[in-house]
Amino acid sequence: MAHVVAWADLYDMRFVEGPLPGVDAQPSPSSTTTLWVRDKAQRPIDYPALAALCDAFYPRVFLRRGQIIPAGTISLTT
Repeated sequence: MAHVVAWADLYDMRFVEGPLPGVDAQPSPSSTTTLWVRDKAQRPIDYPALAALCDAFYPRVFLRRGQIIPAGTISLTT
């Protein structure tokens, strides 16, 4: 599956709630995403890899508006 950004293809992502909006997506009243993610290459997880896994979530505005729009993340606390 090809993603919007190439780095996402490095991970096996399984969405439980709040998946990345598709072509016919509608705005969502919730910005909650529940996601199981792992490295596709199944390499041992070191600190940089753990930080990258923690930053795998997409901007909340994608879910709230139901579309992918220019957006950035401002902060991340792990």
